[in-house]
Formats: sequence, C-alpha cells, structure tokens
Amino acid sequence: MAEPTSAYSLYDLMLRVAKAASITYNGSDGQGRDMVPIEEFDFDACLNIVNDGIKLFIASAPPDGWRWMNRTMTVELDSDGTGDDNIEEDAARYQLSDDFQGEVTGDITYAEDSGHGARIQWVSEATIRRMREVQVLEGTPDRAAVLPYTNRRWELIVDPQPSADDTLVFPYRAGFAAMQAKNGTADSATATTLVDGDLADLYPDDYFNGWTIKIISGTGRNSYAVVTDYTGSTGTFTVADWLAIDGSAGGKDPATSSVWFVYDGETHPAGMVFDEAVLGACLAKAELEYPDIQVGYMQKFLEVDLVKAWQADARTAPRRLGRLLPGREYTRGRFWNDVTKA
Repeated sequence: MAEPTSAYSLYDLMLRVAKAASITYNGSDGQGRDMVPIEEFDFDACLNIVNDGIKLFIASAPPDGWRWMNRTMTVELDSDGTGDDNIEEDAARYQLSDDFQGEVTGDITYAEDSGHGARIQWVSEATIRRMREVQVLEGTPDRAAVLPYTNRRWELIVDPQPSADDTLVFPYRAGFAAMQAKNGTADSATATTLVDGDLADLYPDDYFNGWTIKIISGTGRNSYAVVTDYTGSTGTFTVADWLAIDGSAGGKDPATSSVWFVYDGETHPAGMVFDEAVLGACLAKAELEYPDIQVGYMQKFLEVDLVKAWQADARTAPRRLGRLLPGREYTRGRFWNDVTKA
C-alpha cells in the first residue's frame, strides 16, 4: 500500500466542492471525468468556498488554539545579500514564509550549531532603522525586528548587518494566506509555453511566477510545470519543461484547447492529519452557499469532523507534558462543553 505523503491540494478541495454543488466540468463533450469548473463564476465560487472553509476550520480551534499553528521559523543569514530570501540584495533584510502573519511567540536565537554564543533580541523596527540611518555596521547581529514587506508577506531585518553566514530561529504562530488559483483553455502551447489570450492585460508581468500549472484536460493531461515567467500583455506562461504526473521529465506537451489550472500552493495549511476536518468545513460552507445541497455537511463538520480534529491536535502535545486535559476525553458532549466555555 502506498504511503500517504501530503494533505489535500487546493485542486482536490475545489473538486469535492464542485461535485457537491454539481458544477463540475466534464470535457467539451460532457462525457469526461469530473474536473473543477471552467466557467469563471463557478470556478471563483469553488475557490472562495474552499478559502472560507479553511477559515471556518481555523476559527473552530480548541480554547487554547490549534497546536499545528505553532511553528518555528528558520532564517539563513547571507552576508553577501544574494540568498534566495534576501530583499533588494540587502544582507540585513530577509523575506519570511507566506504563512507568517506577524505573530512572534517567543525569543529569537542563533541555531545551536552556529558555533558561537552570541545573543540576539527583538527590538522595534524603528530602532533598527534609526541605527542604519546613522551608519550601516557589519558584525554579528544582536537586534532583530519583523515588519510588513508587501500586502501579504513580512520581512525580518537585523542589525548589525551580518558579516558572516549564520542561522536564526524563532517560534511563531502560522497564519492563513488565502490560496489562489486560475484556470482556462489554451489558445496555443509549445514545449515551454502556454498562451491564453483571455488573460491578456488582466494580470501584470511575473504575476504567476513560481506557481504550478497543470493540464487537467485535453492534450498533455496530467502534465505540469512550475511557471518561470509570465507575460501579462499576452497571457503567456513560460516553463522550463512539462513534467509527467510522477515528476519525471518528458511530460506530454499541451496544445490548443488544452484546459489548464494554475495555483500558488500545494496543500491546505493544517497538514494531512486534518484532511477530513478541512474538507468537512469546505463542504459545510458549500451547503450554506448552495441551497440545493442539504445533506447535513455542517452538522457532520461540527459533530464529527471537528471533534476528531480536536483529538488529533491534542495528541501532538509533547509526551513529557502529560495529558493535555487531565481526566477528559474529547467525546461529543465534552467537546460542546469546551466550546460553550471558550
């Protein structure tokens, strides 16, 4: 039996919502397998329902919050300013992962294998900027701050500017940045490009760079690639090569009328153990959106999926801490008692 390796992808969740709402796309002749809808209104509805479902799941946390949201950030300092996460080739500035939403939950330290006992502390971003306005010093950073970088990302800035490569770590509480996707039908395609004129002038150059584009119907079905460049004026995706479904080189190239799906993330943020609860939340939201869906998805989410999710989250507590809630089992009744007290 194959070993499970990942949580539901955005496509998986959107497809399940589309099936529940009976709005799947089944090919140009209507006889193909179920796929996410290609009609823009239905596609956007599925995407919004999935994002709202994930938000519902996150908001339905135990009284002390979800343990899976407590994570550790690792920042690799690059003294040359040329690292993948450096901002504007500034050795003191680093872009943080997209699940960081500004909530630091503990001290920042050097990694254990850093080779020195230097200390570093959190300060305000204004403090570091004032220091750098006078003089940009080099050395071992002893101050750090986080601040917004773009409308969806944050950055870490340190002072002094690192004079040697090093590693910083700090705990944080993961946030949820809405998952994004788009799809359409190719006007033309080659071994390294796919063009959809319907996108022309709707998105700026490089907007989809780094996203994954997958062919879901037509020539090249199941082939996928990472977008290396996007040209906004023509709706042209450029890729290095189309890969086969197993990730090997030499996937079949798409062609005119191939249906494509491009997305910016692989899976929902909670992890595979919470698959059914996340899916249950998405279907519960679909039931609210589509009056024709009245099969009890919301009741199942609240009374079954969420109870099991709380239990799974409790099991992630370190063993040395003992039982998370002494003397309690997360039965349906206990669950509701905790909900009403939260």
